[in-house]
Amino acid sequence: MAGLRTGYELKDSQTLFAALLRSLCTTSPWSSWDVCEGFPRVLITAIVKPIIYVYDPVLFNTVNQFGGCNPAFVMSLTIGSLAKDSYSEAEIMGSQVNALLHGVAINSLKFDVVIGLETSTQKTLGDHKVCITAVDKPKWINSDVEKSIYRAEQSFVFLIGG
Repeated sequence: MAGLRTGYELKDSQTLFAALLRSLCTTSPWSSWDVCEGFPRVLITAIVKPIIYVYDPVLFNTVNQFGGCNPAFVMSLTIGSLAKDSYSEAEIMGSQVNALLHGVAINSLKFDVVIGLETSTQKTLGDHKVCITAVDKPKWINSDVEKSIYRAEQSFVFLIGG
């Protein structure tokens, strides 16, 4: 499969980035964390271990190209970290996400993903016609200190298709 399904770009891009993050959960320090797709729409009721969550993406521009090419979509996505009872764990998670998004290696990471009924094996973001174009700085979210829940988030802009 090359690229995401036409008409499903929002859902498919969220699934794609969640799969990329899950693929990292086989090595330390990522192996001590879970990945949740769709937070806060998907409620997290029991925090067994710290969570990296992938918000719903936002489409904010369509770029039409000359020559009969398909349009490219400009989207934004937020990835966050949530840790219970450990500010330092949330800080480490946020730092790892920041390093991942700013690093060159994200473009060469190969991972498996199921989009719709199709399974893509060992493909990169580029194979799916996805390119990260800008990354915001990490930010701390007002945490519920009484419940010892700590959160950090980072947003980025990416391009699909074209």
